[in-house]
Amino acid sequence: MMARARGDDADPSRIIYEDDHLVAVWHPGASDFALITFGDLIGLANGRAFFAKGPVVKLGWACLGFMAKSGNWYPPESVSAAIAQAEPYLAPFAERITYGTSMGAYAAIKFSARLEATAVLALCPQWSIDRAECDGHDPGWQRHFLPAMRGMGIVGADVAGQVALFSDHGDRRDRFHTEKIAALAPQVQVINVPSLGHHVSKAFAGTDNLQAMVRLLRSGDLAGLRQLGRMVRRRSPVRIRRLVAFVEKRGTPGLLRRLAGLPQLHPWVAEWNPELCWALVGLDAAAGHVERAAQGIAALAATEENPTRYVLAMSQAAEMQGRKVAITTHDGAWLVFDAYRGTCQTMTGPLSALQHPVQLELDGDCARFVVTLGATRVYLQQTASRELAPRGEGSAEGATRFQVHWAKEGLAFARGDLFLSARTGGKLLVCGVSPRLWERFRLAVFP
Repeated sequence: MMARARGDDADPSRIIYEDDHLVAVWHPGASDFALITFGDLIGLANGRAFFAKGPVVKLGWACLGFMAKSGNWYPPESVSAAIAQAEPYLAPFAERITYGTSMGAYAAIKFSARLEATAVLALCPQWSIDRAECDGHDPGWQRHFLPAMRGMGIVGADVAGQVALFSDHGDRRDRFHTEKIAALAPQVQVINVPSLGHHVSKAFAGTDNLQAMVRLLRSGDLAGLRQLGRMVRRRSPVRIRRLVAFVEKRGTPGLLRRLAGLPQLHPWVAEWNPELCWALVGLDAAAGHVERAAQGIAALAATEENPTRYVLAMSQAAEMQGRKVAITTHDGAWLVFDAYRGTCQTMTGPLSALQHPVQLELDGDCARFVVTLGATRVYLQQTASRELAPRGEGSAEGATRFQVHWAKEGLAFARGDLFLSARTGGKLLVCGVSPRLWERFRLAVFP
């Protein structure tokens, strides 16, 4: 197929080459280096999309993006033709960094010399998927292998620039490929990221991580790259999930305590294994880590599909901290009773002495809204103007009862055919005709 250049004013990216196997996209930028990316199997050619386009656009980098049309591991003839077409775009850049993951990482290394790369960023690359080259090892991805790929393995002459190769040595297949590549050239620096398996790219996704990796690679800071690898893997949900699976299989108190000490753990564990999360909550509570135990309960509540259990779990979380459980809107604002105005509204930020969070009191499938003022409980009712206002002290009799509707997005409160709605400007009205986003609420522990 003939080479071509296509683009428009809204998106400066342009297709500069296309054939039956791949697409090459040029994205202009203000950087003093060119990033050259290769897509993986998850993201195949689709118009002017290219691997890492989101971060590239945000960072304002110049980039050449190769995108395969299938799991073809980038046929050399097509790549060579695309590079020839891209030369006028790459010519101004003496510094060129190739980047890819998995199949794309293979290509980033394989064509680094042809692209005159000064550095390579490769996440869990393959050396070859030609089984005949692999000394009896299963290289994986055999359903994509075609006879035309024979002898596709990376050789020393293919490699140019400083290569930073991130992979998990605990993954048998990836370790095989990593060792084969590392043996090719002394400039290949391997950075082990345990417990990520073949999901290294997921852990390193995002603009900040890409910017940090490129900055450290350009400065030759190998120690910084290793430190970044440790930081990214520690906070990665991929690693946490693998550890959770391991603990589920071989759970011991020591392993549970190790999990309990990991930052931001509870939301992930609550989603995947509520029973394990309750065990961690118990460990935290017994160790005096009340704040973290309450966070675990809140995470469990957020995954609960039963509104009664959801409310009870949140109440327990608040009680552990000596706080109140209050109602928030979809965007995190609090439902507040303003004693000066005598009405309810939504607010963010600290409350004044005359502003109090609205709480929820269940009554079967229904709920009442209540405000606690010291030892006094004030119940709320719907007014003629469809607002919420106090009906008097003490007794719940006469307070407006709202039907509770539950969904993963949160609670909705219906009065007849209308729903309580958090309107713009902080106004609360019983006026919604369906439980849309601004008619959904959650519970949270009030500061």
